[in-house]
Amino acid sequence: MHQKKGDTLKVSQTELGMPWKEEKALQQQRESLVKEAVRKEKPFRELCKEYQISRKTGYKWCKRSREEGSKALGDRRRGPREGSAQVIETRWQLLILE
Repeated sequence: MHQKKGDTLKVSQTELGMPWKEEKALQQQRESLVKEAVRKEKPFRELCKEYQISRKTGYKWCKRSREEGSKALGDRRRGPREGSAQVIETRWQLLILE
């Protein structure tokens, strides 16, 4: 149900049909997509549409699964790694000293 508040329209997450409802289920849903893609019972485009993801993302998950196994379908860390600033600083120091 849409609720009108002023000129804005509030829509709940369930109304939007968010593809990944629970954080814990992400990997399982990705695995399910990959299994369905391997069976080739539906066109890949249609499958991605059902899972509400882009084909690019679908192909990325299939590739990860093929190359690294199902554990690769979990969330990956984003942003700089710990200590990366230290590595960059050390490289700059070495360049300056040369």
